[in-house]
Amino acid sequence: MTTTRIAALITGLACLALGAVTLAGPPVRDQNWGTRGAIVNGLGLVAFAAMALALELLRAPLRLARLGGAGTRAAQAGLVLMCLESIASQVHGGNTLGAVFMTGLLAALVGLALICVDGLRRRRWLAPLPLLALLIGIGAGDHGGFLLLGAVWLTLATTSDGQTSSAISSVNAAR
Repeated sequence: MTTTRIAALITGLACLALGAVTLAGPPVRDQNWGTRGAIVNGLGLVAFAAMALALELLRAPLRLARLGGAGTRAAQAGLVLMCLESIASQVHGGNTLGAVFMTGLLAALVGLALICVDGLRRRRWLAPLPLLALLIGIGAGDHGGFLLLGAVWLTLATTSDGQTSSAISSVNAAR
């Protein structure tokens, strides 16, 4: 099992745990988190860090070219910024560097969109999954949105050998 596949599994498991914890109680306040808020933030930190590594897993099966490579680096940079903000917030006990987190989130979304476009140009139908799952995860937020993000990353960890994408491409080529 490769490091990137392990990172994808960790991403999936951390997101599933994050989704379960957010469903288990009221929304976490921005300041004076307490134990539950620290757990939510810590799980997010693990998920973002692992996702930055796991993005490398997508390069080969999606056959990413220059655009997808740039998207991978942009998404990784954004996830690193989100991790830095999460570390600062964990130390502070509440949201500390909100602008850094939002900048990182924007970079991650733009990077995932570039991966999506590059993958779809090559008829790799798994390409939109990370972007769509993150958008839905953010949109659903405290209503368990990260459960979907976790399920997607667990799926990518187990299907990232390209067989699913290749099978779909073969069917399309036969038409």
